[in-house]
Amino acid sequence: MNITEAISITELSRLLQKSRPTIYKYITDYEEGSESSIPPAVLRLFHLIDHEDLSHDDIIQYCKTRFGSLDAEILPQARRLIEFIKENQHRIDFERLEKLIRKVID
Repeated sequence: MNITEAISITELSRLLQKSRPTIYKYITDYEEGSESSIPPAVLRLFHLIDHEDLSHDDIIQYCKTRFGSLDAEILPQARRLIEFIKENQHRIDFERLEKLIRKVID
């Protein structure tokens, strides 16, 4: 099943907490077989939609379970990290930190 037939870009964007252009890029890359640029969790979702014929409700539930729980787990850690950075900013190589964050996010 085509991903955009199963769920709208706008809804998928909201559920995955990614911008619509990012979702479009992921879908284009997936359809072209360039899967290395897609985060593993998103790639698993695309495979499920494509091969398991998930219903719209199944997709929403999967996203809420898989991606919603990550937010609950990561947000407190992110807050602690921000506090650590504020307290130790004189010892941090921000250029290196930015590169690391970009690598993790992409």
